[in-house]
Amino acid sequence: FVRTGYRLDGMVIPHFAMRNLFRARWLDSTRTVLSLYVGEEASAVQIIASGRVVLSRVFMTGMRALLDALREVHPEWSPREAFVRLHTAEGEALSALKKTVGQALERLTQQVERSIAAFRTGRDPEEIKGIYIMGTLASLPGLLTDMEAQWGAPVWPADVLTSSRLAPGVPSPEAPGEAA
Repeated sequence: FVRTGYRLDGMVIPHFAMRNLFRARWLDSTRTVLSLYVGEEASAVQIIASGRVVLSRVFMTGMRALLDALREVHPEWSPREAFVRLHTAEGEALSALKKTVGQALERLTQQVERSIAAFRTGRDPEEIKGIYIMGTLASLPGLLTDMEAQWGAPVWPADVLTSSRLAPGVPSPEAPGEAA
């Protein structure tokens, strides 16, 4: 956070950080939206309606599950190399990598779908107007489009590290790892 121009005291947990992004209106919370943070080991889902968190879940499927799936097929790849290849592949290579991580992505998708079903239980059928993806998964080529088709709602990367959001004079990171 110091590199972004903001001082932060205390502990940062993505779950609470996500909530604060909506409270501070860095992300649109006027509509009913779902935010998905995919961390290294675990992921967090929050559904925000009328500016309030109405559902929050954490589950144990993260980027490591995707990278481990790649490394089972390509044991010679380091975790970093698997990450880079997953984020830079194109065409047939990207399709092959997506197929390799398909089972891990399916577990992630199921958790999001369970969260949406839990949100809708006992309510009038309220629609999720959009989904924000946070974390390194948001930059995976073609994934947002795939998720949009599967979930039937617009999917946006929650890019809070754009230069318009940072302190004056602080450049945006060039790669996801630079923000960590």
